[in-house]
Amino acid sequence: MTCIFNLYGITEVSSWATCHEVTDKDLQSFRQQNTGDDKSGRQSDVVLGSPLTDTTLEVRKGETTIMDGEGELWIGGRKRVCLLDDESSVVAGTMRQSGDVVQIQEGRVLYFVGRKDSQVKINGRRVNLASLEQALCELPAIHQCKLLVRTASARQRSLLLCVVLHSDFVMCKDGNSCKSIWQNAQDILPSFVPIGKVCIIDKLPLTAHGKVDQNALLSIAESNGWSDWQDNMLVTDECSRQDLSSPVRVQLLQLWKNRIGLSLASHTCDAELLQLTFLAAGGTSLGAVELAESIEKTVLGGETKEVEVQYLLDTILHHPFTELEVYVMGKLHSQGKQVERASEQCSHTGVLENCADDDIAEIASSVTVVKGRMKCGDSAGGVFWASLRRGGYLQKFCVAGANKALSDVGTCDGIETTHHWRISVLWRVDIGKCVDASPLLVLGNRNLAFIGSHSHMFTAVDVDSGVLVWETKLHDRIESSACLSACGCYIAVGCYDGCLYSYNADSGCLHWIFATGDAIKSSPCTDPNTGYVWFGSHDHHLYAVSLEERRCVTKLHCGGGSCFASPVVDAVSRRLYAATLGGHVVCVDLIGNLIVWIYSCSKPLFSSPCVISGYLVCIGCVDGFIYCLDVNGILMWKLDTGSPLFSSPCVATISLAVMHRSVPQCRRCNEGDRDTRDVILIGSHSCRGYCICPHGLLLWYCQVDGPIYSTPFPFPSSCEYTKGDIRGGFPIVCFVSSVGTVYILKIADGTILTQYQLPGEVFSSPIIKNDTIVLVGCRDNYLYGLKIE
Repeated sequence: MTCIFNLYGITEVSSWATCHEVTDKDLQSFRQQNTGDDKSGRQSDVVLGSPLTDTTLEVRKGETTIMDGEGELWIGGRKRVCLLDDESSVVAGTMRQSGDVVQIQEGRVLYFVGRKDSQVKINGRRVNLASLEQALCELPAIHQCKLLVRTASARQRSLLLCVVLHSDFVMCKDGNSCKSIWQNAQDILPSFVPIGKVCIIDKLPLTAHGKVDQNALLSIAESNGWSDWQDNMLVTDECSRQDLSSPVRVQLLQLWKNRIGLSLASHTCDAELLQLTFLAAGGTSLGAVELAESIEKTVLGGETKEVEVQYLLDTILHHPFTELEVYVMGKLHSQGKQVERASEQCSHTGVLENCADDDIAEIASSVTVVKGRMKCGDSAGGVFWASLRRGGYLQKFCVAGANKALSDVGTCDGIETTHHWRISVLWRVDIGKCVDASPLLVLGNRNLAFIGSHSHMFTAVDVDSGVLVWETKLHDRIESSACLSACGCYIAVGCYDGCLYSYNADSGCLHWIFATGDAIKSSPCTDPNTGYVWFGSHDHHLYAVSLEERRCVTKLHCGGGSCFASPVVDAVSRRLYAATLGGHVVCVDLIGNLIVWIYSCSKPLFSSPCVISGYLVCIGCVDGFIYCLDVNGILMWKLDTGSPLFSSPCVATISLAVMHRSVPQCRRCNEGDRDTRDVILIGSHSCRGYCICPHGLLLWYCQVDGPIYSTPFPFPSSCEYTKGDIRGGFPIVCFVSSVGTVYILKIADGTILTQYQLPGEVFSSPIIKNDTIVLVGCRDNYLYGLKIE
């Protein structure tokens, strides 16, 4: 059998440094990214593999070595000595700069992103030119190509595409040939990448070292009329047929283009341009402010309130022209003024749930509504929602008059000891690429799971049938799990592009985008008292936003380190707890939105904090310890597991009557007349699942077939609707190992009741609906609905 290996290295350490065996799964992933099935133009993730003998790898972001995120790869080792240039000696263990940007996940897996010098920003958005060039070379006509960045003015930054055609393609260097290439390029490149001009050349000029001579190439481009690129931007025939008869639309378009330095005559009907945000099209933040003022004065007649001007500015910054137009048309309509496009009358709140299906398709063309729309309730009978997240966290929201008791949502009668256990696949849904995010389960008169993946897709799936309800595509991969707003209308999810996206839970229409300074891998959570959504960012800050008002409420610096972990709200004490990769546990007072205390651990915290019995906070650390703090930030105890902890702890409440006699008894837990006790459940890198009492006594552990990165899910959980309500059964917990094995165990003593092997690795945390369906994402690109029988 033939095996293929990917070897990676640099000259500075005498070549090879890592090795990875290429699998069928790797090849399938590559094909999906480089065929007509995916038009994003983003190259497939390339795994660099494991370091060779005596080789040390570090991923650095500035001066800091990181365990998760994107940075530059440094290579060395005490025995990897290589003298460069005039060096006569070198200190053992010297690390060499590779110049390559890589993505590291949880301190273990390295993905090649591209050369450091090929990472550029176009209008505030980072672009990997090497990846785009590779995608463009897949076009039949293009033999070689090079992308150059040119700042045409203080307000404009765009790309020049220089191409060398294949010899069997007979094309002239005229406008029609350039137009054809430009159209094909726009088909496979992301919409936020503007190609300003196409230049056909005979060959790429090279330096003496065989690299593309960018200065010489730029000179060739300028001699071919680069400075006139605005007037030569090509438009499709389909664009030329768009209706521009509305005077308001023409006026709005004129203002919009003036602020990005374009005349109304240039690209007047360019559909791609109108799908870009103001910044992506070449505008600046200052230009956005000026545009908002111009629209308010000349189009809206100076009748806009200050808070509505803020909404207008937010729409300009974070939404394409088409949605800006919808906003302005809706505002004019609300003022009682006649507009010619009455079908686009929407209120300024940005809520699109009342739009017709055709309007939704036009406003948010990236959303695919597959099977109708979910109705959460009606005004006459009342509305209720409940959301269930990883670890068993339940939140319930109700509008007065709901015709279904909340106590009925998710209630379980327990699981009989005589039950015959078996797990089978009920359904699975292809999400396009690795599904590392954990599902959010929203329970109503239709039960939906919301989840994203590395394919940039974010989807809503009917849990009972496995039917895809709607899907939309974000600008980067998704590892953050979603949360439900307090009003039950919106779903919020973080993205690697640094933005928190908010969608209408019913239709999938985009409601709002909030941008932070770096990737969002932290899963948001909702404060039920204020309705604010809290989440962390890799920019070292913790944010609170109001989805309903589309505004940022609070931004707090967390003392150092990216906020990878997901915050948790203790609604009773009005405290929020978060954690950082700098090793800090952060406590926030939700009344004043102020940091109360910070506790520092010795190593990064990938684990999310968990509140126990209302007076303790528990978290796992990379140093192998489980830390337990009181509400004042004082360490109560810590337990050494002997290996790194990436899993997050969760709490289960069980009856003392079902605890097995072989399980150690904690005297403090047994004090008083309580007939139930809380236990902490967590997985570890040592291939074990642990059960611990709130006072730090290890009750039991189970050995599994691989490390556990995901959060276990107890059921019946510690949520209020099952607390103390065992009724003859016994509680269970679901652990999932990283090699893809799903385990169902008795919480009473750790007995494995059944297990099921998924076909890929798993870093997604499971969710259990009632006691019948396990929802979990897998790295084989699928979200699974597993039936417990």
